[in-house]
Amino acid sequence: MRNLLLLLLLFLFQFSHAQILTESGITHGGEIEFTSDWIYAVDSKEKVGKLRGREFPAARKMAEVVGKKCRSLGCKVSRVQGKWGNEYRVQLQDGWWFQISYDPLCVEIQTKPSTLQELYLHQELKEELIFGSAREAGLESRPNRATHMNTGARSAFGYDLRSLFNYFVDNANNPEFSSGVFRQNWNTSPPLVLNDIDLDQRIKSIQTQIEKGQIKSFGQLAREIIRRLHSNFLSSQFNPNRNQDLTFRKLTSLTQEKKNPRYQETDVPFERRAVRAVRSFSEFILHAEMIESRIAWVKTQSGFIPFNRKAPKVLDSYQREQFFNSWLIETNLSIDRYLPVIKASSWRKPLNLCQKFYSNQM
Repeated sequence: MRNLLLLLLLFLFQFSHAQILTESGITHGGEIEFTSDWIYAVDSKEKVGKLRGREFPAARKMAEVVGKKCRSLGCKVSRVQGKWGNEYRVQLQDGWWFQISYDPLCVEIQTKPSTLQELYLHQELKEELIFGSAREAGLESRPNRATHMNTGARSAFGYDLRSLFNYFVDNANNPEFSSGVFRQNWNTSPPLVLNDIDLDQRIKSIQTQIEKGQIKSFGQLAREIIRRLHSNFLSSQFNPNRNQDLTFRKLTSLTQEKKNPRYQETDVPFERRAVRAVRSFSEFILHAEMIESRIAWVKTQSGFIPFNRKAPKVLDSYQREQFFNSWLIETNLSIDRYLPVIKASSWRKPLNLCQKFYSNQM
């Protein structure tokens, strides 16, 4: 049945998304935020970075909603220890899981690192268990909240230092994404160009170090980025190593310089933080598709991608759409399929992939 569904999905997308559905092995996980007026009612400026007291009760309520559904759907909810205390792991029968966690002012859903093909499977079930349950628990996706997209560095780039750093520079060349296209919160996910340091020379220096073999591992590269590019405090309330639109901070543990069949490091993700809270599981998948397609585009570039510094500015709706359309064309992606991601339309139950095909929406 699994193979049959994969073949069906391959058929549906073989023309406009063949490059995406070629099994890449790249994994995508997420941290999807939900919130409510009830959670925000106890907010104050003095509590930045701290729990307000209503996050765990909201997460527990969502877990209770999911638990009732799992009685008939065959999934299982178990209590686990998390960052702040008790959290809830939801295990589906096919092995996929998500965790109901929480952070200041939100309930946070952490998803299993998965390939695109794994994300496509049982999409309606994932939609109902996560987004349907959140609504029933009084929670919602809001533009002021985020989704953090976590992509496995090894699964995406293997041991290719040049392509990994090219991906970093390509993101720096497109500050529009964190200036209104996907999100605009320069406290927690600022574009690199907000730094007042000499980025041009520092980036060229890192490129030279890679070329000469002086930077030998992903971990070493991540430490150089943190030390030389992410060391400035844009806001005293936020840690610059963590709060960037794209952060490699978790990659410091990747010390291997080449593949070793005797020992394989556990893959860890780089994190795109400048993404508005997704409104459906379908939208989460669209972001994963775009990341994967841009990774493929980066790998086609010869040599190092030059850094092109742009003055940061907040974009209006027309500028956002114009930039996004150009980026999609450059990345060889369908405007019709991805443009709704940046539209602030009201919520409606999303169509699954098969329904979209038969309703001529693809």
